[in-house]
Amino acid sequence: MLQENEQLQKQLSIAQESLKALTSSLAESNADAEELRRKYSDLELRMEALGLASANKDRAKLEQRLLAAVSDLQLAQKERDDYRDQMLRLKHQYTGYKIHRRAGPA
Repeated sequence: MLQENEQLQKQLSIAQESLKALTSSLAESNADAEELRRKYSDLELRMEALGLASANKDRAKLEQRLLAAVSDLQLAQKERDDYRDQMLRLKHQYTGYKIHRRAGPA
């Protein structure tokens, strides 16, 4: 009877330690899950702010918007290059004008 009581005490002690470990693990898992829910919610808000809220629902529409944005970027870069070339031509003309003016009438 005494030996049986000691064995039951050991089993109870092991069960209590196991319960303590499982409770701790559950608390960590719940904290991780809450953090992931918060991050997911933040990501949803960001996607909504960028107009990507329905990205999963309408991927083709998102791809069209992306293609339009890339096209707009390419046009802006071409305009920038054209303006740069125009400025360089003006600079060369002005430099030639200054040189010609300094030289005076021939």
